[in-house]
Amino acid sequence: MILCDGMGSGEVAREESRTCANLLLSLLSHNIQVSTAINIINSMLLWTFSGSVAAIDLCLINLDDGSSKIYKCGGAGSYAKIKNEVTSIASPTLPAGSFSNSDTEVFSVDSEKGSMLVMVSDGIISSENSQKSWIKEMIDKYDGNEPEELSQMILSRAKEIASSPPDDLTVMAAYIG
Repeated sequence: MILCDGMGSGEVAREESRTCANLLLSLLSHNIQVSTAINIINSMLLWTFSGSVAAIDLCLINLDDGSSKIYKCGGAGSYAKIKNEVTSIASPTLPAGSFSNSDTEVFSVDSEKGSMLVMVSDGIISSENSQKSWIKEMIDKYDGNEPEELSQMILSRAKEIASSPPDDLTVMAAYIG
């Protein structure tokens, strides 16, 4: 799963996000190491001189054993539900385009069959208006195995909380079955 979130909202941010995600996917499909691929995107954004930045969240799932690695370069927290326990995965890293050296954090997740992984954009997180994470609570209470259903539930709740969201809203989920 790749979630790239460009600075701002609307069509310009959407296009920056799409470009970063497509470039990352292309680099990875040519067997470029993840850290090198993210550094290439960072360099590209730094050299545009437009002030563009993009948070990059990448989740790679090993199809043999179900284990996962989450790469975070800026961006909102991610979540892993394993054996009915939800863990928040957050990183203080800066988004690509805002640093000169690699600022990507890698998290190994002991996911397995029955696990659910969730990534959200900062627009979803900014709709939290209390100290208690409603997203983590919603994932915890969800007892299904349909990532689309869970994503729609989180998105609907975020729209409900912030009737006119100031930022783009993105939710991605994967079920390891």
